[in-house]
Amino acid sequence: MDGEQIPLLARICSIAQTVEVFLAQSGKDGAISVVRERRKKWFGPDVSDVVLGWTDRDGWWEDVRAATDTEALTGLEPPDH
Repeated sequence: MDGEQIPLLARICSIAQTVEVFLAQSGKDGAISVVRERRKKWFGPDVSDVVLGWTDRDGWWEDVRAATDTEALTGLEPPDH
């Protein structure tokens, strides 16, 4: 199956899951390294290049890493749930 035949949302979810796992395991540099290695293999250039465009946005990576904290996520849940 050609990568363009895979729905964009599915491609975004796939790379997001991988980035989240490697960010937690190996930090920002590890996550970026995996995206670079898997570009054109696992991930299309379109979604890979978006993620790689965030390389210098340290604050963004820190926010994503902090958001994986269960307490932080629970604090974002609406009070009526």
